[in-house]
Amino acid sequence: MKHTFLLFLILLGVAQMGYSQVNPIVAKAAELCDEKKYDEALAQIDEGFKLASLNSDPNAWFVKGFILKELYKQKEANQRQSNYRNRSAAALKKAREFDSNLEFASNIDAAFQYIAFTYFNDALLRSAEMDNESENEPIDLFKKFEELYKGSDVELKDLNLEFNSKMAEGHYRNWIKNTEDNHHYFLCLEYYSKVLALDNRNCTANLNLAIVNYNQGVYMIRKIGAQTDMMDLISIQDESVKKFKAAIPYAQQAFATCTPSYTNYKVLMFVNRALGREEEFLRLKKESEKKFKSN
Repeated sequence: MKHTFLLFLILLGVAQMGYSQVNPIVAKAAELCDEKKYDEALAQIDEGFKLASLNSDPNAWFVKGFILKELYKQKEANQRQSNYRNRSAAALKKAREFDSNLEFASNIDAAFQYIAFTYFNDALLRSAEMDNESENEPIDLFKKFEELYKGSDVELKDLNLEFNSKMAEGHYRNWIKNTEDNHHYFLCLEYYSKVLALDNRNCTANLNLAIVNYNQGVYMIRKIGAQTDMMDLISIQDESVKKFKAAIPYAQQAFATCTPSYTNYKVLMFVNRALGREEEFLRLKKESEKKFKSN
């Protein structure tokens, strides 16, 4: 994935720590960093911050942020609420704040990028695990990523697309566990809509919006039983048709603009059948069988 490759470049970028400041405490902490003695380095830099002269020293804040970043990697890389990571981000913000001459900008930004992408990766992981109680956690992690990210707008758009897609998938997984509760259903639609707001031809979002709306229509029909009141029956049928009609433009968009696949055919076929368009269903079925004989 793109951000994984970027992480590799960033790690190379921060390997060289400059010691342009003459303060001996900061220099000693940096030396201890080079020796990978991060606990000792942190104790050293914290001792230095007891001196008022370091409170506005951008290099001192950068070194502290770097040490905390390395301690996060070493001790808390699997902790979503890592104290080392949060403290590293706070120290690096201070470094950026006081680096008015941009003397340490490249090192600060490189360290920021590493921390930022750890928040991004955790946001994606949390979206796959979330439930009703934790559904805001990936959002909070992604906000922290956005606060720290310093890269191109083009890449940020791609990362937003990925995050919103993963959130939609997460809400879909929660919805199908209990289709009687539409909370996750509506959030799934919302996140896929955010994807299309960024890229209206996004194949996955269009296809999945067709599937989600179609499935909702099917789940509605499945609620009909022998004891269903006639008025309720009519209401359920009307609502299910609305869902099938909502699905059709997304299915058509995916079919028209995405790489031809059996899945694209299948979704468009069954949405048409649900709407009573049997002739179109049979036409698409025959066409798909010619194109995808193995299926």
